Amino acid sequence: MPEYISRILQTWILMIFLGLPGWISETIKAGDYLGIEENLGSYLSEDLVFTREDTSQVQLIDMIQMPTIIAPVYYNCPGLCTPIMDGIVQLLNRTDLRIGIDFEVINISFHEAETPELATSKKRNYTSLIDDQNSQQHWHFLTGDKENIGTLLETLGYSVMRNGEDILHTAAIMIVSPDGKITKYIHGTKYNPIEFKMAVQEAKSGKIVPTITRMMKMCFNYEPEGRKKQKTITILGFILMISIGAVLFIIYPPLKNKN
Repeated sequence: MPEYISRILQTWILMIFLGLPGWISETIKAGDYLGIEENLGSYLSEDLVFTREDTSQVQLIDMIQMPTIIAPVYYNCPGLCTPIMDGIVQLLNRTDLRIGIDFEVINISFHEAETPELATSKKRNYTSLIDDQNSQQHWHFLTGDKENIGTLLETLGYSVMRNGEDILHTAAIMIVSPDGKITKYIHGTKYNPIEFKMAVQEAKSGKIVPTITRMMKMCFNYEPEGRKKQKTITILGFILMISIGAVLFIIYPPLKNKN
């Protein structure tokens, strides 16, 4: 291939490579970001107060006496929250640890309009799927006001975005130590019993467990424009990879068979 064509292709790839990050930053503004900034080693505030299923108020830190799963969800979510809670059900039925003896689970709604009555209904539905009857006493479904929810999400590094009455978010659970320190993030909606057991064991001593693999799911089920942006970026990334491959092929063509 003529050298001038090769140079044109290289220039084109360079322009895409340099311009793509700026285009993305303009397309997806800071307010559109949904995700998690892992605040490993941070402690839950002693001032956080939430409402139990029976409508009584409780300080969150007082509920944590052993390694505890913190699951930020909201109960009427038609997106990722159901798979998150289904994943917890599967985990509790597969792990050889005992809920109430080795660990506890606390679901906390981050939608301030949700009520203890709704939390009670969800608790009844999900704990009925657990083989261990201890789940009735040790899988908690809390609700709260906007201030306490905001403080909790900030501590967890958990970003959400309002869309009318709905909330866009990602999927993850956190493990905290008996003194309320965040020691582990487990991303996604499927939770490996072995990984979970190791996280619980480390949490007992307050040892932080960094995230090695991370599969993040984003709840864009209410944001068609957001999905369009993500799809466009994915396509551009694919084009970029193909273009780089083409340039490398031109610059370093395969060796011909000399035999």
